[in-house]
Amino acid sequence: MSVSSVDISSDLKYAKVFLSLFCPKKNEEEVFSAISSASGYIKKLLAPMVKMRNVPQIVFDVDTSAEYSEKINKILKDIID
Repeated sequence: MSVSSVDISSDLKYAKVFLSLFCPKKNEEEVFSAISSASGYIKKLLAPMVKMRNVPQIVFDVDTSAEYSEKINKILKDIID
C-alpha cells in the first residue's frame, strides 16, 4: 500500500487520502475497508505530529490512476500496432 496523493479542503477540515493498493483484486475491498475503519485511530496518531489546532477528518479513496494509465497505454499500443 502506498499513499499516492492527499487533497485537503480549503477549510482544512477534511483530507482525502488516495491509496494505491498492491494486493490481489479479491483482497482489495477487504484491505480498503480495514484502512477506512481505522481512520479515527490514524487521525489520533497524526495529531501530535501535525502542528494544527484541529487534525483534518481523514477520508480514504482508492487511487485508480495506475489502472487508468495502463488502460491508455494499451489503447495507444493497439493503435500503433
